[in-house]
Amino acid sequence: MKKFTNPLESSTRIKINNWLTNLSWNIDEDSPDCNCYTERARTVSENKKFKGNRPDYVLYSSDKKPLAIIEAKRQGKTLQTTLNETIKKYATPLGVKIVFITDGLFIQAYHTEDNDYLYYNSEIVTEFLSEKKLRLFSDGGSKIFSEK
Repeated sequence: MKKFTNPLESSTRIKINNWLTNLSWNIDEDSPDCNCYTERARTVSENKKFKGNRPDYVLYSSDKKPLAIIEAKRQGKTLQTTLNETIKKYATPLGVKIVFITDGLFIQAYHTEDNDYLYYNSEIVTEFLSEKKLRLFSDGGSKIFSEK
């Protein structure tokens, strides 16, 4: 039986790029409409807040405000440790309330102010979200219910 190598973080990032594109996030950093930056924030002053650290992704609202951080890990890495580090290194300094952590298989979505995972109609969020839904969580807290 052949033994294969384990996927690297770059494999996770390819999946993230596809998921974000499908949710209408603009990942083309050469575009003036880009709202998703990799390994950096959008501005020099925002980057200084990271003190030399580099987040995997920073998502921005259409009014150019930081909205969420995404941290990618290769499969097999513990996501809880990554979550705590991401909040400390990136979310808190940038004032971002929403953090996503993924290994390409599992996605955790967390609200830093509520200190809780995201819930939509009482179901835990296990996928990336559009800007519209992210704004709901950023403005309304970790638990959102749709109007019927």
